[in-house]
Amino acid sequence: MADSSKAGLTTLYRCNSNGFYSYQSLHPWHCDTHLDFLEVDRTPWLILSSASQPPIVYKWNHVLRQFEIHCHLPDATDVWMVKHFHVNGVLHICLTRFIGDSRVMRWEGQQFVEVQALLSRGSKAALPFSVAGRLDLAMGSDYSFSRVYLWDSASQRFQPFQELNVRGPRAFSFLSVDSKDLLLAASFKGKTLAYQHQQLFTSQPFLACGVFHLDSAVELKSHKRKATILTA
Repeated sequence: MADSSKAGLTTLYRCNSNGFYSYQSLHPWHCDTHLDFLEVDRTPWLILSSASQPPIVYKWNHVLRQFEIHCHLPDATDVWMVKHFHVNGVLHICLTRFIGDSRVMRWEGQQFVEVQALLSRGSKAALPFSVAGRLDLAMGSDYSFSRVYLWDSASQRFQPFQELNVRGPRAFSFLSVDSKDLLLAASFKGKTLAYQHQQLFTSQPFLACGVFHLDSAVELKSHKRKATILTA
């Protein structure tokens, strides 16, 4: 659990038959904003994003049975969130930045190497996800339209694909409900929105392009602090 308060202490919790209990505390006093769990060569890793320092990469110590600091991500200030994904089995991460360009980095065996910068001023949320056999990246913005990027296999880069009119998104989630592929956008400045993925066929044979449309058949309501999805 990442603690973003000034005197906060990010803590890992472990579950037993009685519930969750505190297992390990990470560094305090850094206003942590996000934790991303991943595996590298079958070893658990954590990437901890903080408001006051570059992201820290933690590696699991099998002897001590706890996470230890492995390295910092270089030249990565003001990173709000880190999300990992794989392209043809190769590990990549996306560093979401509120000020400056976000970055896509690739694991090269010993370290992460930058492969792309993305224009993303005002971004505090991102989500890589797969839909219809392709890799997409949703990138939020507090100052303009949020964007969906499409991974281009030829250039090995993300290309701008679609704009989404959602105000100040703080989290994205992708799920399938009743044969619908939905992208949920939790908004800080407005309503939480659900976008449905649809296939649009062009005049060229066998060429299809899937885009997201705001789903009028999906309504998100809050009742007694529980989110409910209603489908027509």
